[in-house]
Amino acid sequence: MELLQGKADAFYLTDGASNDTAYWDSGQFQIAQGGLVLFDLGYWRGRQLGYIAEQGAYFLSRYRANISLYKQVVQQDKHEKIDLIQLLDRVSDIEEHQLWIGQEKIGIRLIVEPVPEQVRKARHTRLKRESCKKGRKSNTDLRKKMCGYNLWVTNAPATILPKEKTREYYRLRWQIELMFKIWKSLLKIDKIERMNIFRFECYLYGTLIAIMFSTEIFSFLQASLLHQTEKSLELSEWKAIKIIKKKSF
Repeated sequence: MELLQGKADAFYLTDGASNDTAYWDSGQFQIAQGGLVLFDLGYWRGRQLGYIAEQGAYFLSRYRANISLYKQVVQQDKHEKIDLIQLLDRVSDIEEHQLWIGQEKIGIRLIVEPVPEQVRKARHTRLKRESCKKGRKSNTDLRKKMCGYNLWVTNAPATILPKEKTREYYRLRWQIELMFKIWKSLLKIDKIERMNIFRFECYLYGTLIAIMFSTEIFSFLQASLLHQTEKSLELSEWKAIKIIKKKSF
C-alpha cells in the first residue's frame, strides 16, 4: 500500500501456509528512492533491511527480540555485541542509539521509548498468555524487559525522522489493519458458504476485483480532495467504500 495516495501498488496472492517473509521474494513491488517502508515483525528479514538501504530508501520497524545488536569498537575496528537488557536498564526517557544489527551488520538507529506502567503490565499479561497457548517458554528475561518499552529500528536520519515522531509515523501502519477490516466488514470477503472449487474461485477473484476497483476509486477521490480544496481534507475510507459498494455492486 502506498499510504500517501491510499492506493495499492502491488497485489500478491499466496497460500495461507506460506510465511509472510516470502512476500519479499515475490518481486511484485518496488521500493522508491527516498521512501519510508513500514512493516511489522511478521515481515522481518535481516538482509531485506540492507536491500532497502541499498535502494536509497528507509525502513521503520519494531525491533525483533533476540536479533543481535552491536556497537563499534573504534580502537579495534570491530563490532561488539551489546546486552540489550543492560541498555534498557539505563533508559528513563525516549532516546536513540547508533548501532548495527544482525549478521549483516546493518547500520541503524535504535529508538527506545518507555511506556506507562499499565501498558507494561498489559503486555506482560499477554506475553504469559501467548506462552501458555504456544506451549513453549517464550517469556524470556529479555521479552519480559521489552514489555516496558517501545523499540524501533530505522536507518532514516534524525533530520527526516526525529525520535519524538517515531511512534506517530509507525502508527500509520495501522491503515493496513483498517483496510482488512473494510474487506471483511463491508465487502464480506471472509463470508463463504460451502461451494465447489470453481464457484469459490469465481467468488474470490470477483471480490478481489471489486476490492481493487473500490481502492482505486477511493484513491482518486482522496487525491482530488487534496489538490482541489484550499484546506487539506481527509476522506474517510470506511464511508467512501461503503458508498461505492452501495452505488456500484
